[in-house]
Amino acid sequence: MVTIGVLLLYSFAIVDQFKLPIDDDEWNGRLARSNGAGATRMDITSAFSAAVAERLNYKKIFSVRYSDLDFAPQPEEPHVEARVYIKEL
Repeated sequence: MVTIGVLLLYSFAIVDQFKLPIDDDEWNGRLARSNGAGATRMDITSAFSAAVAERLNYKKIFSVRYSDLDFAPQPEEPHVEARVYIKEL
């Protein structure tokens, strides 16, 4: 969990070294609420995962294009940016 200002976030991309399914929004929300979080966060590197996040009503709060980062891998279209999404609970 991370506190940003007064908002407590629960990041569920990696918990205890294993990935949680991002498409099970109800389960992830329950897990976050049980830990006292007010929102969940997804760190997305794939355009397909971004589509899932948007379908689950997550709000994009940050993105960076891979082409703007010299050190980043340069994947093929449509994977052109990394994004961060949040959803308030």
